[in-house]
Amino acid sequence: MRRALLLLSIPLAVLAYETAEQTDWSGGDGVPGPVTDWGDTFDTAADVNWSGSPGEIYLARIPLGTPVEHLVCDDFGSADSIYAADVDGDGDIDVLGAAYSNKIHWWENLDGWGTSWFEHNVSNYFFQAAAVYAADVDGDGDMDILGAASDSDEIAWWENLDGGGTSWTKYTVNGNFDGACSVYAADVDGDDDVDILGAASDADVIACWLNDDGSGTSWTECIVADDFNGASSVSAADVDGDGDTDILGAAHYADDITWWENLGGSGTSWTEHTVEGDFIWAISVYAADVDGDEDMDILGAAYEDADITWWENVDGSGTSWTEHLVEDWFWGANSVYATDMDGDEDIDILGAADHSDDIIWWENSDGSGTSWTAHNVDLDFEGAYSVYAADVNGDDVTDVLGAAFDAFDITWWRVIGYGTGELTSSILDTGGASDWGVCEWLDHVPTGTSLTVEARASDDAGSMGDWVEITEGDLSDYLPDGLRYLQYRVGLESATGGATPTFNWIRFTWSEGEAVDDVELSASAADDGIIIDWTIQGDFPVGLRVLREVNSDISPLHTDALPGSATRYLDRNVQVGEEYRYWLETVDALGVVERFGPTEAVRIEPGEMALSLSEPYPSPASDSVTIAFTLPDDGPVELAIYDLAGRRVATLENDERTAGRHEVSWNCGDIPSGVYLYRLETVAGSLTQRLVISR
Repeated sequence: MRRALLLLSIPLAVLAYETAEQTDWSGGDGVPGPVTDWGDTFDTAADVNWSGSPGEIYLARIPLGTPVEHLVCDDFGSADSIYAADVDGDGDIDVLGAAYSNKIHWWENLDGWGTSWFEHNVSNYFFQAAAVYAADVDGDGDMDILGAASDSDEIAWWENLDGGGTSWTKYTVNGNFDGACSVYAADVDGDDDVDILGAASDADVIACWLNDDGSGTSWTECIVADDFNGASSVSAADVDGDGDTDILGAAHYADDITWWENLGGSGTSWTEHTVEGDFIWAISVYAADVDGDEDMDILGAAYEDADITWWENVDGSGTSWTEHLVEDWFWGANSVYATDMDGDEDIDILGAADHSDDIIWWENSDGSGTSWTAHNVDLDFEGAYSVYAADVNGDDVTDVLGAAFDAFDITWWRVIGYGTGELTSSILDTGGASDWGVCEWLDHVPTGTSLTVEARASDDAGSMGDWVEITEGDLSDYLPDGLRYLQYRVGLESATGGATPTFNWIRFTWSEGEAVDDVELSASAADDGIIIDWTIQGDFPVGLRVLREVNSDISPLHTDALPGSATRYLDRNVQVGEEYRYWLETVDALGVVERFGPTEAVRIEPGEMALSLSEPYPSPASDSVTIAFTLPDDGPVELAIYDLAGRRVATLENDERTAGRHEVSWNCGDIPSGVYLYRLETVAGSLTQRLVISR
């Protein structure tokens, strides 16, 4: 291997560099150091997610101090019920509403992000519509809509004829259900189809209708209770843990929260169990595992008591209950719901109160349901009547939805987002007095976010001194030489709460040894280019650069130096039939450059290159993205971007291309954030990759 010295002013002793890097933090915190290798642990972290994806840290999602409000509709007269489901089958969440003004409507989530809506009329003659729900009633794989109407005394469902939510056929389940005010759907009789449950406040009845043939056209009515005074709400869950569906109810005149045991699981025989008989004006009921003990607990809202309460299912059988108060001044508590809002795998509680105009969710602080933190969603939502939760904008985070009776509003709020956080490394013992080299790292900082890196060094691990913010490059601008211990800190911030910066790895170098002795360098053809491999004998240099020789012309393959610890480089930009040789340059601490090489000549013959489609760079993308592909033969090429609904967003290539590697850059700055697919079509085949756009 030939060796050329490119800088003539060579010191008698050339310093080589030691390297320390961290690429994984999944081992967790609590390791202050000193350590000789960062490994996958660190000292401390606050509001940073370090375990979700090894090789990446990013901001943890937290409750937003000011939720982000999105209006769906502002003229839905006397809105009194809200629900969410994928009505049109396009993979995103749509919103459904019932209004006392006789309406059952749904709103199509046009962009999948909850920022553009189209209103669809299901019925405008469902008199004093009181409740709405969605389920696949006829078993055809799409969402149908259910409703309860208190003036027309109806429980009904509408068949989604085309699966797109644009054509509906109404089926009345019971047209004489006096004061119908609540509707729910569940498989009550265990025959794997959807049955319907209802509450009638004037008839004092809780009933279920069994779906005889699974088509929703023939029903058998079963009266669960006919003396439940002022029945106001119905729900279903396996309360006693016996594998079948039981029924829950709230009654405002009786002040009762009650559940009925499904004897034998057929839905035809019921035993009543009172949970609470003095819950003044009990108006809403729901079931969830609030304390994480794998049985169903019961939640309720009391209008006159102004309470949100849950009852602990003490032994899991539903026969012994312990009351836990969540909120005792929720004036006009009208609706309760429960789900995991903050992604910590326990159940949180949501409520709507129409007298105080409040939408609030309570965080289950310790997961046991005994300590709650209130998070205000909207304290001026006039006549807040109904609350629900779902991932409206498709970001895998639960959002809050509400219906306002007095304001005529259907609204959703993003209540979970990103704030600020930081991670502090363990103290690194370099082994002796060090002269600092360079620092480099990989991050992604979307618009509206920021990321800072700080470092400090000391000769006393017990007194590390002040932090100093650094940039990539020469550490001697920031840290004094001659110190033994090193520590870094990463700070992350989101200004909008909608995106997070990410941090992938960090590397430091310092001098301690002798220079590079020699390099073993080779090159070989691969499916997607030519691979250059090398082994450095001696200590790692500060940086490396790979050069390519074509027809005696030598030029670098990249602008930025590779880290001194690198051992391989892939030259993708090669042509079939062309002959290449490669060189490697090393750079030491004082800027001395040595060139090693060349390799034996390498040629990619026709047929050796395989069809390939690279991952996008950068990923996630923000304003622009580069996509590379390799063709084994000349021929026509089409490269196009699609959204998850299969709609073409952009065509990047549609032309003849020669065999070899090609790159395409696309300006995606005006494309909404989200997940997309890009597809390469050639005569040799087709390939698809995933693209994430995030800001």
